[in-house]
Amino acid sequence: MSNDNIRQYRIDNLKQAQAARKEDSLKRVNEALNNLKKRRDKINFHSVAREANLSVSYLYKYPEIKQESQKSETSNH
Repeated sequence: MSNDNIRQYRIDNLKQAQAARKEDSLKRVNEALNNLKKRRDKINFHSVAREANLSVSYLYKYPEIKQESQKSETSNH
């Protein structure tokens, strides 16, 4: 394997790992939102992050996760 091939292989592995973490986080956010709704708890970025065991900055990092949280936050009011 050439150095370029090894480098590309590592990059591809990192991208796959990142995609898997992102998917897992989105699943945890959705579960957190469902739990908060069932308990009729206040829904905001801090409560979702706490429930999903993620940081608030992580929620802001990905638009689809941020959007899902905001959608539930506005429907809760």
